[in-house]
Amino acid sequence: MALEERGLPFVITGIDEQSMPSWLTEINKNAEIPALRDGDEYVFGADDILSHVNDRYPEQSSAFLVPEAQLQQIETITSALVETFMKWMESKSKDSPVRTEYEDAVVELNKHLEKNGPYLCGTSPTDADFKVAPLLHHARVTLLNVMDFELPKKYAAVHKYIALMEGRASFQKYNQPDELIVSSWQRKFGMQAQTA
Repeated sequence: MALEERGLPFVITGIDEQSMPSWLTEINKNAEIPALRDGDEYVFGADDILSHVNDRYPEQSSAFLVPEAQLQQIETITSALVETFMKWMESKSKDSPVRTEYEDAVVELNKHLEKNGPYLCGTSPTDADFKVAPLLHHARVTLLNVMDFELPKKYAAVHKYIALMEGRASFQKYNQPDELIVSSWQRKFGMQAQTA
């Protein structure tokens, strides 16, 4: 989303994280997905990619930078969402106590958006949104299909945020079918069949 929103030209190469291709691991044996090749330079991991793009293409990036004052709070909210989602999937149980932890993380996101929204940093999307929206979408789709968890409607600010971000052309252009999202997360956590 970050590259698309900046209008930077790029080509996507699909990679299965469970069986990394040798051409990539030869470049970096601990290669992390996503990865970016910019000329002869390779950058691994979403945060490092954003940092690279912001440094290399400042003119195209200036409108999407996360204000320094909000970086820590957004990182805390994002980490809680990701960590509790992963813990819940690792538990392989719909009724895991982590369910409450995940919903607590959603509550914090909802409070943040109510105060600062409709986007994470105010009235315009930033790199924080391009990182969080796909993660939130993957968690929402997977938890609905695997853990029978539907995001409660009472989190109105989160639902508005999802509608805004998933309505963007940059999201729709690269979004994957729900079945593919669910099956890839099930495979990652050794869940052969849906538990829902």
